Amino acid sequence: MASTSDLQEQALTFYKNKSNALTPSQNTLSLITHDSSNFPSWLIAGILQQSVSTNNECFLSPNFPSINKESSPSYVYSFTNTIQTYNKYFLKYNIKNNKNLHFTSFINSDAPPLASWYTSIISEIKSNRNPVVIIENPELVLLLDPTVTINKLLSQIQEIQKHCALYIVSTTSTSSSFTSTYLPSILHRSSLIISLTALTTGRADDISGTLTISTGPIPNENQIESRQYSYLISNSAVKLYFK
Repeated sequence: MASTSDLQEQALTFYKNKSNALTPSQNTLSLITHDSSNFPSWLIAGILQQSVSTNNECFLSPNFPSINKESSPSYVYSFTNTIQTYNKYFLKYNIKNNKNLHFTSFINSDAPPLASWYTSIISEIKSNRNPVVIIENPELVLLLDPTVTINKLLSQIQEIQKHCALYIVSTTSTSSSFTSTYLPSILHRSSLIISLTALTTGRADDISGTLTISTGPIPNENQIESRQYSYLISNSAVKLYFK
């Protein structure tokens, strides 16, 4: 593999319609998977930045043309993280105090009751125009609430999807039996699949991992740009390069 010093930095895009680089259609489901060494906080921050912006701004696509667009109400619901996981990105890219950005952690003491997690999400988002919703590790509901089955969880996710453009974030590192059933089920309901993986040769100083974009089984009105990037995360920036 060539060193990143030999490569040209690239803008991240999910769709061939370049004016909507990271913006999914409403009522679609996109799946982001990652292994234990490649947590996608930087990717989620970039999606949120472009979603809440009014000019297509995104630090992962620094040279994208500026366009006038609506700021979409954007929500993160996490079963694994608090907002502190994202603060360095939110602060650096001036989106922490954006009125259209909302973060709820179900591991905080003031979180909504677990039994009503999905109804509380629907109640919060349903009156908004074109909301974008990111849910981290909803499969943990299966461990936290023994009354919830995989089919019930999938039905709850489907109900949320009816009100938004939905991203589900899941780890591929868990080896439990419910994950082996749940993850393929979510994948087969997705229009867009984004995977973050470690290098097959281990971690390198000039490459942090690989990001793969592929089309899911469910048709999408926006044509997806299937491709692979190598990415490098440093203290100063995140950079992407075509593989």
